[in-house]
Formats: sequence, structure tokens, C-alpha cells
Amino acid sequence: MKKRQKAGHLLVGVAAFSFAVSGAAAGTQRLSSSPRLTAHVSRFVTRICESGRARSPLPLVCPPLVPVSRYRTFAGLSGVLLGNTNKPPVKPPADRIYLVSFNSGDSGPTYWHWIAGMGTPQAIRYWVLSDAHNEVKGKPKRVKTVVVERRQVEIWRFPDYPAGGQFGGHFAAITRSGPYLAIASIHGYENSGVSARMAVALARKADAAR
Repeated sequence: MKKRQKAGHLLVGVAAFSFAVSGAAAGTQRLSSSPRLTAHVSRFVTRICESGRARSPLPLVCPPLVPVSRYRTFAGLSGVLLGNTNKPPVKPPADRIYLVSFNSGDSGPTYWHWIAGMGTPQAIRYWVLSDAHNEVKGKPKRVKTVVVERRQVEIWRFPDYPAGGQFGGHFAAITRSGPYLAIASIHGYENSGVSARMAVALARKADAAR
């Protein structure tokens, strides 16, 4: 059995992940390398962020560092997922989360599937680190903790899709941002390092905005 998490970790006593999602889910991509990251965020990404800002249960901060990618604009492949609009309803603070997701589906490395967002620790546990909402069960495992720009970042490995929900086939990076946790994830098991850099950039931007 796995050892229980120590008190110094961001998420204590957690070993699972999921979020209800409509539209296409992430398929298995054959990736040869990790994507480059850019601070030149496309208008498509900022427009998706803006579409959910008014309804978000906490301030929606658009990721400032994203993969260099093309974007499929078909309905259901990109969007904003909000904890307070899902059923069954949950009570605050477990509903205080937003995730922006792009290029869902098996589109290959030209169209990187990536997810980023922020939530309370309770919401991350409920929506991300629990497979209760996934049709195919399978929980993520925390595989390591790294330090990026003097911030502690947890790396979680999700099972292969169709287990793992929208994070199937992903590593996810989670780091602290004030009272919240920032999360970023790029499809592929080679991408924990770039996901960690994305999560830290999002956390820093959110910290500066408070």
C-alpha cells in the first residue's frame, strides 16, 4: 500500500481525480516531444476565458503561459468548466473551481489538449482528484513533488483514457496560489515539466491580481 501523504503536501489524504465534462474527452495521443510554451496567448484562448468569467465562482485568471498550439474551434472541444454549474449540487467551498480546456479529443501534437484552472483545495479534491463522476473508474496517483521558481508543485499521473475523465493520459501539476490551488495539465506522459511551469505561471498571475 502507498504511504499516507505527509502534512507538508498541498493535498492531504487524497489519491483520486475527475471532473464532469461535456463534449469530446481526451483520447490517446502519440507524442514525440513536449510542446514549447509561449506567453503570447491566442485570442481564441482569451475569448474562451472571457466567456466564463461572469459565471465563475471565483476570479477567473486566464493562463499567461500556454502551449504553442493550433486550436480546433468545433463546439464541445474547448470551453470553461465550472464547479457551481454541475449536478448534483455541492456546497461551498467544494463548488469553487474553474477549468479552461482546449482541443479535447485525439487531435495529435499539432493540436495540444491542455487544461488549466484554479479551485479551493476542497474543490480540487472533489472535482479533480476523485473519479466519482467518470464513467470509467481509475484514480490518479501523486508521483512526485518538484520545485519550480521556489514553489512546491505536486505532479499527479492519471490513468490512460477512457479512465481518468478529461485528464486521461495526462500528468497534472498542482501548486498553491493564496487560498486556492492552481492546476495545469498538457496531454501526454512526457509533459509534467511544462505543465508545472504553466501551473506556476498561473499561480503567480493570480497572486499578483489579489
